[in-house]
Amino acid sequence: MIIGGNIISKKHFNEVCEELSTNLNEGLSTEEAKTRFEKHGPNALKEAKKQPIIVKFLKQFLDFMVIILMIAAIVTIVLAIHENKPEDIIRLRKDTNIYQYIQKTHQFINEINGY
Repeated sequence: MIIGGNIISKKHFNEVCEELSTNLNEGLSTEEAKTRFEKHGPNALKEAKKQPIIVKFLKQFLDFMVIILMIAAIVTIVLAIHENKPEDIIRLRKDTNIYQYIQKTHQFINEINGY
């Protein structure tokens, strides 16, 4: 966090308290809290804008691998119908499930690690 051009996370807490004109034992006075509230607003984070579900759904189709899989699925389905081989459609569904599992696992790990 930067206050007044200084990075406060690298300072000793006593220095930070001094810079922010506060006391660890007593806290802020009512008048000081009111003044800071009027100057800086409430001590709350702004809520992030939520994406509509349809946008999230459609964004999934922008991934390169998903596009490749969709093309492969269309080709496989057309060939399976043309050659009368329903087992190809079942194999395609199994392969797609495996890919989705790997992709979601990778996405989950990235979210945990903050990427």
